[in-house]
Amino acid sequence: MTVVVDSSAAVKWYVPEDDAESAVKLRDWAVAGGHRLEAPEYFLVEIAAVLWKKTVIMRQLKVEDCAAILGEIGGSGVATVPDRILLEDALDIAIETGVTVYDSLYLALAQKTGSCFVTADTGLQRKLAVRFRVAGLHNWEKVLSKAAKGG
Repeated sequence: MTVVVDSSAAVKWYVPEDDAESAVKLRDWAVAGGHRLEAPEYFLVEIAAVLWKKTVIMRQLKVEDCAAILGEIGGSGVATVPDRILLEDALDIAIETGVTVYDSLYLALAQKTGSCFVTADTGLQRKLAVRFRVAGLHNWEKVLSKAAKGG
């Protein structure tokens, strides 16, 4: 099974925050089960931006920790897909739903691959779950189980 994961979920693999345990469980499930984690190429830029904010603005991370986490996530096995092949669909989704093009890149990838999109952004998940196969960190197991059964 392929799962599209966004930066809000992936950063929790290494930064102790709410739902970090569920995020780590998702990553470990994928690795142990031979499942594929994917993200748009933009994912790594977004991870770097989140780490910058947590280091410079929020002062939650040390500079050396920030660089180490970026390296860990970059080498975590998340397969990235070129943004350019997702942009047209992402723009259509963004216009239709009112979500950003950035978030729509993840949705476009999930649609293109027939995958589920997992995010830590509960507002985004609630807004899009009616139309798309989107799971939050609180319910990814239920959503992926249903998807595996064809639902």
